[in-house]
Amino acid sequence: IDAAGAEWPRLREGSHLSNRIRVGRGKPLPILIFLKICVIIKENEKDDFMNQPKIYLIGDPHFWHRAIIRYCNRPFMTVEEMNETLIKNWNTVVGKHDIVYILGDFALCGKDRIIEITQKLNGRKRLILGNHDGASLETYRNAGFEYVYNHPIILEEFYRLSHYPQTYNQSNGLYANVL
Repeated sequence: IDAAGAEWPRLREGSHLSNRIRVGRGKPLPILIFLKICVIIKENEKDDFMNQPKIYLIGDPHFWHRAIIRYCNRPFMTVEEMNETLIKNWNTVVGKHDIVYILGDFALCGKDRIIEITQKLNGRKRLILGNHDGASLETYRNAGFEYVYNHPIILEEFYRLSHYPQTYNQSNGLYANVL
């Protein structure tokens, strides 16, 4: 079900996606603006699934990055409107105990604003640094990120999470600009 409540077709059982991961789909915009969720749930596991923390992926939210509105044709008049919408949509979907992997370019601003934005967002946040994440590791940790990675990581022994496109062909790679 997407953020607007529309249902998506169920994926075939046995596909490569874990039954615990929700993956955004769409253009290279912040996924939680136009969140489309694909979930594999076996009927007999529905209650267990609903009570578990969920795992979300998002790339390139670019909080406080004024120029990104023009560069990516985002539907906002001001950076403040963009930030408010991102926060509202994020918190509508993500619960307090859910895990969110941010695949780079979290915010283009100073330390105080990074802390302010992070504290407004639900979930347990984990950041894989991108080219616009220029604050110190200490700043991100003080802001409330559980983990901060300066390199790609492997999730659930299968998914390679990275801000940057990989230089080789791999079917299990997810990176910010193709989610």
